Amino acid sequence: QIRAQLQPGSGMLRLARAAVAEKGVIGGLWMPGLLAVCLRGGFGGFRVGTYPVVREALPGDGFATRMSAGILTGAVGMALFNPAEIIRVRMSGPNPYASSLEAAGAIARQ
Repeated sequence: QIRAQLQPGSGMLRLARAAVAEKGVIGGLWMPGLLAVCLRGGFGGFRVGTYPVVREALPGDGFATRMSAGILTGAVGMALFNPAEIIRVRMSGPNPYASSLEAAGAIARQ
C-alpha cells in the first residue's frame, strides 16, 4: 500500500510482481519490515492489557477516571510503539533498508 501511494498509477499487482521479480517472494513481499510489523501488533495488546491496571490505580470510578486511564495507556503505547510504525513505513518505501534494525539505527541518527 505504501509503495502504491508513493508511485501513483502503479497497481498493487504490478508492484507485487516487481517486488517478487527483484527480491523473490520472501525478500520482496514478506520480509521487508517484518520485525516492525510484529512490534506494531503489540500496540493494541499493550493498550488493552494495561488499561484495567491503570484504571484500578486511579482514584474514583467515573467517566473521568476511565477517560484518564484510556488517555494514559494510549499515550504511553504511542510513545513506545510509534517508532515501529515509522520503521514499517520506511521499510515499505521505494528504498527500503536491509533490515528493520538498520532502519531503526538510521532513524535514530536522524
